[in-house]
Amino acid sequence: MSATSQNHPNSNPLNGGLPQLQVENVHVHGVREADGECLIDDLNPQFFTVYRREADGTSEALDDFTTHAAAMRHARAVAGGLRVVDYVENIYPH
Repeated sequence: MSATSQNHPNSNPLNGGLPQLQVENVHVHGVREADGECLIDDLNPQFFTVYRREADGTSEALDDFTTHAAAMRHARAVAGGLRVVDYVENIYPH
């Protein structure tokens, strides 16, 4: 067991001893690349990213998809009962 997992009360040895964060919900955003950086752009996306939002306000990108429908299917599959927040819903109805 690593020192991290021994010292943190919410750690999980299965994920390398990193603390388990409380997942708040799953987000879908449109994204575009500009000057080598990925920027959230729900109005003119080049692709779609599914994010996991933690209770502490941080987010983790889980996967990228070429279509909104594929991103939504993945978001629902990984949500496990959590709320899925679709930031492009009004632009790309499904």
